[in-house]
Amino acid sequence: MIKKESFFKKHPFFWWMFRQYIVFFVGTYMLYYSVYYILYSQQMINWERFSRLAFELIPYTNFLFIGILIISRTIDKSILTLTKAIKRVANGDFSTRISIQQSTPFQDVAHDFDRMVNELSQVQTLRDDFINQFSHEFKTPVTSIQGFVQLLRNDSLSSEQKELYLDTITKEARRLEQLANNVMVLTALEGQEIVIEKEEFDLTEQIRQATISAYPILEQKNIQLELDLAPLTYFGNPQLLMHVWNNLLSNALKFTEEHGHISIKAWRENQGIKVSFTNDGPLIPAEQLSRLFDKFYQEDKTGIREGLGLGLSIVKRALLLSNGSIEIDSNPTIKTRFTVTLDTKKE
Repeated sequence: MIKKESFFKKHPFFWWMFRQYIVFFVGTYMLYYSVYYILYSQQMINWERFSRLAFELIPYTNFLFIGILIISRTIDKSILTLTKAIKRVANGDFSTRISIQQSTPFQDVAHDFDRMVNELSQVQTLRDDFINQFSHEFKTPVTSIQGFVQLLRNDSLSSEQKELYLDTITKEARRLEQLANNVMVLTALEGQEIVIEKEEFDLTEQIRQATISAYPILEQKNIQLELDLAPLTYFGNPQLLMHVWNNLLSNALKFTEEHGHISIKAWRENQGIKVSFTNDGPLIPAEQLSRLFDKFYQEDKTGIREGLGLGLSIVKRALLLSNGSIEIDSNPTIKTRFTVTLDTKKE
């Protein structure tokens, strides 16, 4: 036997309204009689006069309750709309928006809610894009490694071919390792909002230390490295800035051709510090400069440059946490130059 739902269960608002009326009505008359006893005890009013006054106030009490009920109903609708919208967003529907036409305090809440959902939608889009790009970047070297492993199973390969394939596998494995490290670094940086651990350190010496690990590649490609570093100290987080120098130098080495030239300069300007990394590799088209800091950004496949991966995204985030900024210039006169600015006024 199916049990029928009661009227109040089907219509919870009427149950709420009935309860509010009872509470309001009883509470009002308790207040009236409390006032009566206070006045009666002071011999300021008699029972007949107070009873007549109380009954005369019944219509006014009802009108007052109806007014409060109308206001409460408006608020209740707004709360119900907001509750439903929150549930939809919690289920992943980021197209949800709140439309409140009446001029109520909830208009500001609705506006803030819509702005929050817009931001969540953007974050979700970036997250999905990041996952897709990471999957692609991760899959490429894995596929390459698998292919060369299959080729190495061929017993007819010469020693030179085997050595070539093993070198390729090693390079792809290193690429995977670098990709994983960069993802972990960038994830850690994006999880930070402020930098607590700061100290004064020798910025010039730090840049010199960053170049030491580059010497094997410099010699291999016969690249000339020029250093012009003024004596500089900086109050900040050394680890964050080391990420900046390592990635900018790695980027310069990647795109500088054999027998090329890389220049690193550091100087104090006004109330800040400037550090520039210049290489004479292929120029970057002007329309692509603004996108170089995007995660896994790949330039046109017909171009002569490779993708910049996560390195420049790490640079941008680390500088943001270090009160710094970066600019890119790429033209035939100065070649390609990345200029970092560190604000010493906030030290």
